This record gives sequence, structure tokens and C-alpha cells, in this order.
Amino acid sequence: GLKGDINDRLSYDVSWYWNRNEQLDTERNGVNRDRLRQMLQGTAPAQFLGANSWNPFANFFDSGVNSQNQATLDWLKLEPRTFRDFTTEVFNAQLKFKPFDAPAGTVETIVGVENRNERFKRTPDLAKQQAAGSGWNAISAFSQDFSIRSIFAEAVVPLLKDVPFARNLALGLAARREEFSHLPDEPTILRAYLRNQVNRDLTLRLAYSEGYTAPTPGALDPSSAQAFPNVYMPWLNATDQTAQGVLLVGNANLKPTESKSINFGAVWSPRAVKGLSVQLDFYSIEQTNIIVQDPQ
Repeated sequence: GLKGDINDRLSYDVSWYWNRNEQLDTERNGVNRDRLRQMLQGTAPAQFLGANSWNPFANFFDSGVNSQNQATLDWLKLEPRTFRDFTTEVFNAQLKFKPFDAPAGTVETIVGVENRNERFKRTPDLAKQQAAGSGWNAISAFSQDFSIRSIFAEAVVPLLKDVPFARNLALGLAARREEFSHLPDEPTILRAYLRNQVNRDLTLRLAYSEGYTAPTPGALDPSSAQAFPNVYMPWLNATDQTAQGVLLVGNANLKPTESKSINFGAVWSPRAVKGLSVQLDFYSIEQTNIIVQDPQ
């Protein structure tokens, strides 16, 4: 990144960020169903039949019982692998300037742009895609690239200074607009706040803000994945794991989760009692389009 001052009223901040996270999941010591079936049906290679066949009742800790043949265990073993690749690239440029001086102080503003690219790729091997191992759930290959382009601006305007009941009163305004390559909406969020230092002991603040959270690639993935969570069954008043499991399916039409919040706070730090600070906050948050993945 680069940052610096052009003059007393104008400065800049430009940065580029790149991150890659590679993840390899190996599910250990599964059983290859096809080979187990061959063994039970007597069609497996000769070295894995008869005395060398797999004994599901053998326990390594039982005395007088032959332990499993290691070559047979290795032949039966299946260890599905899934490779995941996450890449993030962000370019951000900000211009900070002080356009003019007001009676109560200097007005400060920031304008900027940001471009964010997200790439995700999931590559399970064939055994994982086909759920060829006993006990392992199937998962499909999936990849998605998307980008987010943003413009934003913020200003802090001093309103009053050193007057009764307002030693330092300031207004803050901010706006941000984003365009998603994988979503039809182009949300714009706003933020406004008032901060009033009533006197040396008491500060009040009032804020209104909007927010949103875009769905992740996994939430948008239309392919299904099998899982075996516990599900509550009201007719039995019991929670249990379903025999066939559940299918977790993404929704390509998801929209961002949106929120609106109001916050009022007060901070009292009496000079007469050194180190004492009392803070009171009231807030109200309303969310819509909350994205969940509930097996219930």
C-alpha cells in the first residue's frame, strides 16, 4: 500500500491485498463398500479371502483372538479427499480532505472505491462424490467466482463548540453502495450520528445505521450435500438422527441479509472520581432476509 499527504488538507491511502487459503480434508479409515461386498460374496482376490478375510467382531484388545490382517485392512480402507481453494483479492483507494473550516471546527471528508474478488473452488475426489466409503456422505464439485464493487463517502461536520450544553457537537454522515456480480440487487446503506460532549463529564451519542450481509458461495450452491444432524420430532417430543439424513441445498436466488439499527448512548466520567466511567446504551436492531440453513 501507499499513503501520504498531498498538502495540509488532502491525503491519500491506496492498498492492494491478496490472500489464498488451500484446505485438504481427508476422511480417515472409511470402508470401501464395493470391496467389502466382494469379500462377503467371495469374489475378492484370493489373498483377501478365507483366513485373511475381515472379521468385524475381532477386537485388538481381546486375548485369544487373531488381530486383523493388515494387508486386508489396507485393501478395504477408503479415505476420500476433498480439496478447497479460497482466494480473496481487494483493491482499496481513499481520498481524505478537509474542504473548509466551519465556526465549530474543520469539516473532514473521505471518499473511496473498493473492488473485491472472491474465488472458491471445491474438488472432491471420485470416491467422495459417489459416497463410495461406508459412513461418508457424498459431496459434489463446485466453484464460483464473484466480485463486489463499492463506492463510499463519509463526512464529519462540527456543529457547535464551547456553548452551553454543547462543548463539542458533531454530525457524521456516511453512505456506501455496492454492486455484486452474482446478485441482482445493488444495495446502498446509510449511517448518520450525532455526538455531543455536553461538558467535561458527560458525552451523549445518537446513531442510525443500515447494514447487509451478502450470501456466501456455499449458501448459493444449488447442489446438495447429505448430512445427519439431530432433528426434533414434535409428534414424539424427541430429538433423534434421521435414518436417511437430510439434504442441505443452497439457493442461487438468495438476497443479502439487511438490517437497520438505532443506538443511543451516554458516557459519564466524573472528574471528581478518578478512574470512574459509567456507560449506558440503548439499541434496537431489525433484520430481514436472514440466511439460515436449518435441517429442521
